[in-house]
Amino acid sequence: MFTTHKLMGAGGVGGSDPYWITVAGSSANELIKGIAQSSSGDVYIAGNTNTTGTYQAIVAKFGSSDGVFQWAKSTTYAAAPYNSSDHNDIYPLSSGNLIISGLGEVSSNNRDWYIKEVNPSGVVQWGIRLAGGNSDYGYGISVDSSGNIYCAGISNINLSLSGNLVKLSSSGTLQWQRSIGVTSTWLRSTEVGSSGNVYALGYTDNVSGTNYCLVAKWNASGVLQWQRLIQPSTGASYDGGLVIDASENIYVGLSLGGAGSVMKFNSSGVLQWQKTISNTIDVTSVSLSGTGIFFHGNSTTSGNYAPVVGEMDYSGNVIWSNRFIYNSTPADTYTTKVKITSKGDICLSMNTYATGAGGIDTVVARLPPDGTGTGSYGGLNYAAFSVTSSNSSATILTSSLSEGSANLSASSYNGTDTTLVLSELNYPITP
Repeated sequence: MFTTHKLMGAGGVGGSDPYWITVAGSSANELIKGIAQSSSGDVYIAGNTNTTGTYQAIVAKFGSSDGVFQWAKSTTYAAAPYNSSDHNDIYPLSSGNLIISGLGEVSSNNRDWYIKEVNPSGVVQWGIRLAGGNSDYGYGISVDSSGNIYCAGISNINLSLSGNLVKLSSSGTLQWQRSIGVTSTWLRSTEVGSSGNVYALGYTDNVSGTNYCLVAKWNASGVLQWQRLIQPSTGASYDGGLVIDASENIYVGLSLGGAGSVMKFNSSGVLQWQKTISNTIDVTSVSLSGTGIFFHGNSTTSGNYAPVVGEMDYSGNVIWSNRFIYNSTPADTYTTKVKITSKGDICLSMNTYATGAGGIDTVVARLPPDGTGTGSYGGLNYAAFSVTSSNSSATILTSSLSEGSANLSASSYNGTDTTLVLSELNYPITP
């Protein structure tokens, strides 16, 4: 079932600023990994669902003005019983089409990395399959001004896990591929600058057996420029997401020793500042606007997760912060992605156990970028939540993980898409 709650914009309900929250759910599980807003304002999500009993990759579209469900499609890449799949990221193109990355099971304990382009109706335009290890997964996507596509991922070859970065042409032809780390190294986010430099974020336990975040830079030809590890004063660090500004300063969201953190590096990999955000356990994604850095992470309440969204200025000081929590049914609700779109909206996705539908449901929201629009929406309370930022004390290490060409073979996409029919209930709400 899809239930949509519409927030009142500047022109009233249905006015010039159509903000909304949609709760998507069924008796099965829906796990959303990525969110994107197209140039027309429509919002797309990507992840997986197990409505058929097997986890299958899903992409769905919601209308720009009201969050009304438009369509959804699931994808499999092989015949049963080897037909589980997942989508991990989605990226909007200026044409209105979208690039999606993920993975698909092709045989027992063997998954391949898939990247495809779909049009606004979800019809595949082209697709590529990347294979080389026992399992190959595609994660974060970025696209440069010429339409070239960059995707971060991993390959597991004989239980040796390496982080991978690939570049495709706008039509899906493999241009180059790079690998970093030889065991237990992941790359899961990537951004490309106007000069063609590519930045990636992940984590590794190559150094001391403890997970450290990994930040790295390659030039436009795929040559590694530098790599850095983030070592907390205690515990481990886990990647959340990264974004770059016009000067290619890098902003990283992460979990640092069990607390949410945001860091800024310059384009040479030199740390500019690092901040811990109080009352959070992680920062899962970051995005930029003209006014500041938006972060999305998790807090805890009564032993359950509760998502936090907020804005920092470019010096790392918190401007505002809000939290989502279900009023009547305390249960885990946790964040996945936040994006500040070309239209200036906050688009975010969350997953929740709290709706009582019997599984994990999905929350998709298009929110005002100034922290307004708070209120209660179908039991989901969006309210001010106090967090502050303070200087953290992680050590930035110049790492020397092994790096070279990845060994992925490319072939054409061979997935099967199935249209999903979903019910919907839509009504406006004034906060």
